[in-house]
Order: sequence, then C-alpha cells, then structure tokens
Amino acid sequence: MFGQMISVPTALSPEEATARLAAVTTPSTLNYYDTKKVLFFGKVSAGGFRIRPLLRFRSSFIPVVEGKILEADGGAVLVARPRLIRFTVAFLLFWSGALAVIFLAALGAAVRGKAPFWAPLAVLAMLGAGTALWVVPYLISVRKTEERLRTLLE
Repeated sequence: MFGQMISVPTALSPEEATARLAAVTTPSTLNYYDTKKVLFFGKVSAGGFRIRPLLRFRSSFIPVVEGKILEADGGAVLVARPRLIRFTVAFLLFWSGALAVIFLAALGAAVRGKAPFWAPLAVLAMLGAGTALWVVPYLISVRKTEERLRTLLE
C-alpha cells in the first residue's frame, strides 16, 4: 500500500516524456491556471520531477510524487514513488500516538474495573475510523495520479 512505486512505460523518448509532463505542470498553485491544461504543480527537469496533482479543493492527503523518466527499450519509463506531505505524516504520528496512550489508559482502567469494558474498544474504533479517513483519500489520489500520468504519456 505505502512505499508503492508507479511505473508508466511509454513509446516516447525520455526528452519527449519530460516535455509533456512539464507542459502540464505549473510551479505554483498561486498562478492562474486552466485545469484542463494544467494537471500538476511542482518541478519538472531532465534529472527528475517532484509533482502533486492539482485539485479544485484543499487536501492534506494528496500525494507528492517524486521520480525520474528513464530510457527503456523502445522508449522510456516513468518511475516514481508517491508519499504523503511530511507535515501530514507528523500530524498522523502525533494523532496515532495520542490515541495509543488513551487506549492504554482505557485498557488499564477497564482491567481494574474503573471503566466500562467497551472503553478501549471505543478508542480503537476512533483510531480505525480516523485511519480510514486519510488512507482512502490518499489511495484514491495515488490511483488518479497514476491514471493521469498514463494518459499523458500514451
């Protein structure tokens, strides 16, 4: 699931593939852009790229895609790795750690009979629901980003 690689083969040369990707990438979301022409924001160069999909809404769970376009037999291959924004990872670690401490406290209280038996289960349900609330949007964004890249490099 995480640490996955995106691999997109193309019949284009590495230079042509890089030019296509650069043509649909803007360096900043603050610039005026046409969402039909611009698909990503970030940086594209001959040595590699670091892009994020351009969305019409704010989301902390869209992937940052870092990779290279390498020469391959009969064309090129885009090889990239999506990841979460570092601030989002730090927040999720804090959130999960806080819930783990609350879970252990609730479990200890339940074992001693000072809390209802379901208290630790409620904390686990919060952790599960919270995890689903970021994993699902992230995975959907990764899939859509890969589809955009495949369509672009056809």
